Amino acid sequence: MKKKMRVALGELAKKINWSYVEKIWMQNQPYVRQRSSKHKKSSKSSAKKAIFKEVDENGDFMVEKSSPDFASATFSLEREVGMNNLKNEDIRFRCSANRVGKKQCITSCLCANIFGGHVFDKAKWQFNLTEFNCHLMLFMMGKSIQVYLLLTNESLHRRNVVHFGITTLRPTICHGMLREAQISLGDIVLDPMAGSGSLSIEGAVSCQDRAFFIGTDLFAPAVRKCELNKDHLDKLIEKLNLKRLNLNFGMMDATDLPFRDNSIDSVVTDLPFGKRIKEVMLGTNMRELYFKSLKELSRVTRKWGVFLSCDKNSMKYAIDKLCSDGLKLWRFIHCRMINHGGSRVGIYLFQKYDYFLQCAEEHNRNKENIEA
Repeated sequence: MKKKMRVALGELAKKINWSYVEKIWMQNQPYVRQRSSKHKKSSKSSAKKAIFKEVDENGDFMVEKSSPDFASATFSLEREVGMNNLKNEDIRFRCSANRVGKKQCITSCLCANIFGGHVFDKAKWQFNLTEFNCHLMLFMMGKSIQVYLLLTNESLHRRNVVHFGITTLRPTICHGMLREAQISLGDIVLDPMAGSGSLSIEGAVSCQDRAFFIGTDLFAPAVRKCELNKDHLDKLIEKLNLKRLNLNFGMMDATDLPFRDNSIDSVVTDLPFGKRIKEVMLGTNMRELYFKSLKELSRVTRKWGVFLSCDKNSMKYAIDKLCSDGLKLWRFIHCRMINHGGSRVGIYLFQKYDYFLQCAEEHNRNKENIEA
């Protein structure tokens, strides 16, 4: 199996157009956050681990590290190299790999070594593990391998939220879930299990004044974190002289919401699951919570429902109950599986059944008008 993986990685490296990758890398360099690699001062206690150069005014050693700081070396081009005249020789790359699942026939380290060697032979780039400015990332998931070129020196999920809860959702995943909801102008979007408010905040920042977002939670500490995150953004917005966010938070029960029927356009939320959220904390069985929450949300929602969960059994129970011929409250569209912290998590898309019938009637009416 290892020999087959070696051959497969070699063939994958040959299929990639590395000259096109170079072009993308060069175009992206002006937008990469630059970091300086200035030498830092150190006290006498830590001076033994460094290379001594001279003593400053306070008697402390001026220290120069034997190798550049990792954070400062990452994605930092030399100042004398202009962005308009970058060359192949300016690329110093590193290759890393991550695995999802336990049934992989090759380790992440060995996969990165093999693929990095093929890239070195094919693209003729310089290889550097510490002072790199080009980072290739491989993801092995099931029978597929995905190759990524990292365009930033830190993940884009580090934004907007400063006060975190026990299960704070990454804004990158929040953005993908909000796109599933097909938000249009003037929509009201609800997150009934807001946690630290990352979903509502990401939606309000992305949509600005085109939609209004409401985040609710049953637990007071979670609502408090939502308000702190909102206060942080409000201060930043005031400082930058920008428009205020269409966003509000409150304490409500997802199984008994104080909203009128069909008053919410779409609902997008991260349902509770995993070891950090226990049934003792919720005060109810997880399967019943899913059923009651989705049933109540079908009452207040007018169009779409997007739910993230890893609990397949509880979600299947709710789908069988609410999408069956008896109730027909929701229409299940699809489930997209994603990698969320090393786990396979599903994003479930539902359509309100009444909204589906309304769209079908409008489609048939338009079709008749066209034929006429």
